[in-house]
Amino acid sequence: MHIKKLLRPRNIFLAALFFTIIATAAFLMPSTKIPSVRIKSPIAIDKLVHFGAHFILVLSWLVYYVRYKANVKIINIILISLSCIVYGIIIEVIQGMTKTRGSDFADVIANMIGTGLGVLVFLVLKSKIKMKT
Repeated sequence: MHIKKLLRPRNIFLAALFFTIIATAAFLMPSTKIPSVRIKSPIAIDKLVHFGAHFILVLSWLVYYVRYKANVKIINIILISLSCIVYGIIIEVIQGMTKTRGSDFADVIANMIGTGLGVLVFLVLKSKIKMKT
């Protein structure tokens, strides 16, 4: 398959949607099903997971937006970013309502940092992404 076909807006949309569904399932999975990983790190591994998931989440939706729309407006970048942050907050609230998971404000902060860094990377690399013409 050619790279041009992979970078069609429809394929990017499907990839972003697939990642969103997988992330949602992973974040809501019972804690008894999550493998225990021990890594010496000053930052808890679950915070790194939240950071990374939201970094990829916002970046994938922003790349889709740029490939789908001819003109990129900053307000839409802000709306996509806020949607990812609200998504993370909703996930934390739902986790708090389950029997095997718990809400953690630090996870929300990790989500926000991942989203923010994803937006920064997008803004730096935006000119390299071919927009719809």
